[in-house]
Amino acid sequence: MKIKSENFNKRGFTLIEILVVIGIVSVISSIVAVSLFNYRDRAALRVETGRVVALINETREQSVAGRGGVVHGLHFEESKVVRFSGQTYVADAIGNEPLELSSLVDIGSISLTGGASDVVFSRLSGKSDKTGTFRVRLKSDVANYKEVRIESTGIATVQ
Repeated sequence: MKIKSENFNKRGFTLIEILVVIGIVSVISSIVAVSLFNYRDRAALRVETGRVVALINETREQSVAGRGGVVHGLHFEESKVVRFSGQTYVADAIGNEPLELSSLVDIGSISLTGGASDVVFSRLSGKSDKTGTFRVRLKSDVANYKEVRIESTGIATVQ
């Protein structure tokens, strides 16, 4: 009985075919992974910028409402924003309320009047004692940022 070599060679996939498929799947997986990481980073930037702007506006509202009978302010650091009560920021004050930022973003390029890193909002009017901008930026790509502006009215906007 003679085995037909033609039928034997036509079963299954060759090693070359399998390697080509593995290569194509690897390239597609890499593209998808990079896209997902970029999406995650952009989402973190958008969310953290929103949180910071919301904190600025809430702190302004607290001053306008006269909560606690004092003015309220914010202190900006690279990894957090700290809400404080009173005219000046004291690092170890018991009433400080820190807003820790995601590990994917930081605050940089702080450009407030007088080179300050603190903003205090006046009672009743909510006007800020400092104006200017700062950036909430991705740590992995500092060229990718959202700029936040604090106006003299105390209102914060994203540019």
